[in-house]
Amino acid sequence: MKSNDYELLQENTTRHNKLFPYYNALTGEGSSEKRFAFVLNNNYTIYLPKVLLSFPLIKDIVSCGGLHKYQPTLQPHQTSDTWKIQFLNNLDYLRIKHDFEYFCFTRIKIEDKETGVLIPFKLHAGQRKLLHHLESLRLNGKPIRITLDKARQWGGSTMTQIYLYVVDSVDVAE
Repeated sequence: MKSNDYELLQENTTRHNKLFPYYNALTGEGSSEKRFAFVLNNNYTIYLPKVLLSFPLIKDIVSCGGLHKYQPTLQPHQTSDTWKIQFLNNLDYLRIKHDFEYFCFTRIKIEDKETGVLIPFKLHAGQRKLLHHLESLRLNGKPIRITLDKARQWGGSTMTQIYLYVVDSVDVAE
């Protein structure tokens, strides 16, 4: 390869990384939403939406340095392990309610275009950008009015329909 070829490949990689930065829907890494680090143990950290800091228990766990360092007050029938399992189940519920990216990846399945197999709905960069705009409107109490240009097959309509369904369900349930 010529040096010019390497420069082109390097430029392509740089542009690709800028357009498609690292993103993990399960851990919250790479999300454009405001998040904080929540340490589960020495080897595993997830990034939760800032809104979850309004829950005192989560705030206490963060201030202790993580779930592995937190000493809960146990009920007579509980062990530390059963408390952690119950906490993680409750955390999963809170993430479903307050973390749309996590909700989509863990609860929504879409058909893969090439194989026809049902796969998790992982939002890509364009969909996350749209989500960020929708969330800023909703959280600021503004009506959600948006013109969505129809570049075919990028998933904007799918993401918007799921978002509006979920937001409507959460608002009704609260």
